[in-house]
Amino acid sequence: ALPGLNLCGAGRVVCLIDPVGDVYACPFVIHDEFLAGNIRNEGGFTKVWRESALFLSLREPESEGACTSCGSYDACQGGCMASKFFVGLELTDPDPECVLGNAEPYLAALATAGTAVPSSTADHSRPGVPVPSPVTLRPTRRQRV
Repeated sequence: ALPGLNLCGAGRVVCLIDPVGDVYACPFVIHDEFLAGNIRNEGGFTKVWRESALFLSLREPESEGACTSCGSYDACQGGCMASKFFVGLELTDPDPECVLGNAEPYLAALATAGTAVPSSTADHSRPGVPVPSPVTLRPTRRQRV
């Protein structure tokens, strides 16, 4: 990994494009906070990938925050942004899955404060019942001979 870069690939080497063209920095967080743009806008994906303020900020080396002073920072480099986000931690806080337990005081403070856990503003699921899809089997090569 490059010095100072979190091992998380969100907005650096991976992203997610949903069916309507919205581009999210993290495939695990379909939320407005991680929305970088839309491929249907002028410039398409190239512009979103190269010029999105979100992607540009995610690509900056982490220079402050709880993890940068940790002796194990070179090994994990801050952890997963999605896991932090879903428990309500700041992106500069320790990963809740930190094996050293560095996130425990942060998680306890959230529980004491009664912080609400973020949730998506859009429902990307398909409501309703499954749609039957007929499956047609073609003969195998042996059956055709």
